[in-house]
Amino acid sequence: MKTLSDPQCRNDIERRIRSVTPTSPRKWGRMTPQQMLLHVYESFLVPLGEKQVSPKKMPAVVKWGALWFPMRWPQGVKTRPELDQAERMEAVSAAFEPDRDRLLAALQRFCTTDSSTFSPHPNFGKLSAREWMRWGYLHTDHHLRQFGS
Repeated sequence: MKTLSDPQCRNDIERRIRSVTPTSPRKWGRMTPQQMLLHVYESFLVPLGEKQVSPKKMPAVVKWGALWFPMRWPQGVKTRPELDQAERMEAVSAAFEPDRDRLLAALQRFCTTDSSTFSPHPNFGKLSAREWMRWGYLHTDHHLRQFGS
């Protein structure tokens, strides 16, 4: 199973993040490539305790299925309002590359921080280190596929 704890998987995710451009075509959803980068960036800030998100607990079976069932995550699932870049309609910085660099730096911090210090996941609650690394891979992969990367 792919996870950010595997250096090869993490390198692949980083390569794919670098391949996203401001004109990468969207395959589904409402976000632009830059909004997607900001969404994934802010999602990594949640466990790091740097962004507060309202909880919406889901049954344990949903957590298990999302993390371990061998299928791609469905398209069109609504995110928490605090992470919804398309809904917030905040001004996106004119410089795409700094936003991409910010995401890469947050990914690095997420992967190297002791997960026992992480804030709970807004939907899944407390996660183990293994579960956090799996979530990080799946969430990032999902949004990179959204833009063909």
